[in-house]
Amino acid sequence: MVRVPEAWFEGSQAKALQLLREKARARHNIIYDCVHAYLADSPGGLVVYCRKGYFDGRLPGSTNSFANVLKGRGPRICHLCPDFEEGDAPDDGVLLVKKRRARHG
Repeated sequence: MVRVPEAWFEGSQAKALQLLREKARARHNIIYDCVHAYLADSPGGLVVYCRKGYFDGRLPGSTNSFANVLKGRGPRICHLCPDFEEGDAPDDGVLLVKKRRARHG
């Protein structure tokens, strides 16, 4: 299991990251919310990958780095992905997503 620094989810830093994710959600799907996203260690640091296979390596510009995903950034392929699915992560995965209300529109 990959260990995530708690500092990402505490205090003012966590609030600032949450705000960035909310702004991104208003425009498109974000990988942070997708049940198919999972976290892995790589030589360059923590990276988020796709269980559906849309990307399975480190992407150019580190768009799938954990730090970028926490900011609401991510691969463009996720923005309109036909397999995007919100919800809780599978039992065998690292929880990246939280339940939230469905977005309409």
